[in-house]
Amino acid sequence: MTEQMTLRGTLKGHNGWVTQIATTPQFPDMILSASRATAEAGGVHSSDKTIIMWKLTRDETNYGIPQRALRGHSHFVSDVVISSDGQFALSGSWDGTLRLWDLTTGTTTRRFVGHTKDVLSVAFSSDNRQIVSGSRDKTIKLWNTLGVCKYTVQVWNLANCKLKTNHIGHTGYLNTVTVSPDGSLCASGGKDDQKTICVVCDRSRDHRPHTVVPIEEAAQEYKEQIQARLDFLKKERQELLEFKTQDDKKSQDLLKTIETERQKVLSEFEGMRQFLHEQEQLLLGQLDKMEKGITKRQNENITELSKEISLLNKLIADLEDKIQEPVLDFLKDVTSALIRSDDLKCQRPVPVSSDMKGHTCNFSLKTVVLKGVLKKFKDHLRDELGKGEKEELLLDPETANHLLILSADLKGVRMGCRKQDLPDNPKRFDTNSRVLSTEGFKSGRHYWEVEVGSADGWAFGVAKESVRRKGLTQFSPEEGIWALQQTGGRYWAVTVPKRTPIFMPERLHKVRVYLDYEGEEVSFYNADNMQHIFTFNVAFTERVFPLFSVCSTVTYIKLCS
Repeated sequence: MTEQMTLRGTLKGHNGWVTQIATTPQFPDMILSASRATAEAGGVHSSDKTIIMWKLTRDETNYGIPQRALRGHSHFVSDVVISSDGQFALSGSWDGTLRLWDLTTGTTTRRFVGHTKDVLSVAFSSDNRQIVSGSRDKTIKLWNTLGVCKYTVQVWNLANCKLKTNHIGHTGYLNTVTVSPDGSLCASGGKDDQKTICVVCDRSRDHRPHTVVPIEEAAQEYKEQIQARLDFLKKERQELLEFKTQDDKKSQDLLKTIETERQKVLSEFEGMRQFLHEQEQLLLGQLDKMEKGITKRQNENITELSKEISLLNKLIADLEDKIQEPVLDFLKDVTSALIRSDDLKCQRPVPVSSDMKGHTCNFSLKTVVLKGVLKKFKDHLRDELGKGEKEELLLDPETANHLLILSADLKGVRMGCRKQDLPDNPKRFDTNSRVLSTEGFKSGRHYWEVEVGSADGWAFGVAKESVRRKGLTQFSPEEGIWALQQTGGRYWAVTVPKRTPIFMPERLHKVRVYLDYEGEEVSFYNADNMQHIFTFNVAFTERVFPLFSVCSTVTYIKLCS
């Protein structure tokens, strides 16, 4: 009697062949799957070079939830197995390599390189200390978990590392390997005698161990494999062509933007030069006017004074002659001479300095003002054009919450599934999923850029050095945090008494953060087009540090170099 099997549920996500699945009794709620085609499920996007890690549920409407995609191989993943303790996965790929994965973090812990062709099958030993792989290059390789190939084998006794059977070796590619439960033996199966298969192979006692398939079936299988490779290569070519087209367009757009900005700079400075020239001519015109006024007054005064001096010279000469006359002659007309000298009244003209001094003093004040204004303008322009230097920040592991996993270069951060065993210290955030940078600022202008990609559930900005690290705290200026936040596909500025919603015409992929300590500003911009997002006005009183936070296991943000 045939036992009836009941379909309990289907995990949907792959759009093409599922090349392999892996399970382990120790973790019955976990499944790994690999596919040759693209897949997208539950927000997890996978390509034909990835493995999806599923969590099984009791929900009849959704039997599995994709936890993460394991990325690293550059070609199809042909096989995947899980270690007996459920902590690691091992994969083989058509890129000729094996990868050992940490299922807690989703990262590659070891890469195995040695096969010259596709790796088709992989296996763990029972104690997980040794790894066996079979390849299209007709070899089996035995590795330790450090990634070192210890032996190239066919069928081996692992206790003494000697060939057990099949001394001649495979003549075709290997498509399966396994290790015995006690770890002492490994065995392999392969496509030997790949050339045309004769009837003898199906009937002869000597050929009975050979795998026999009809020519048409063998040819069809290889055609499918070649077709799969052709499809992959064509897809790679198409992706490269599309990338080239997009990259060329982006380059041309950037060059056009640069030329536009160049013309803007030239236009602005030409306008400034024209304005300064006009003001210069205005001031010089005023000086010319004063100069002409002084010259005119000076000439008028010279003419008047010359007339007066001439009259005085004549009167003086007449009186000197009168004094020299004989007494009788002198006395005859002395009264008339005295009257003439008394009647002569010299008219002194208005001095040049009397009415022009005020004009020159007023103009001197203008030159003082001009000098001050131009100095302020030059200083302000220099400061604004050279506003801040891009900072090469690093994340500080000593401040990171236990759930946060930092990248090896301390540039990226994501949230893990479980708390890490990290030493507690006064600097570490023990409740909120936050991390600070290693460098803080107490003066100057600075900026840095954060790549958020398509991630959802993040926040970053600056926090004062004394921000509370212990216990649950809110994103708030009252807590000493000034940040931009994204959640549920919407953007917010973390303000009080409530958040300020921000409408963005397009999704943010990269954000630039400006800090002007003395200017009392923290500003956010779309780094792709420098569109202003929001500015906080803050009177800083202590050192501030760049702050970052993620609140989802699928969210990953990183600092741009």
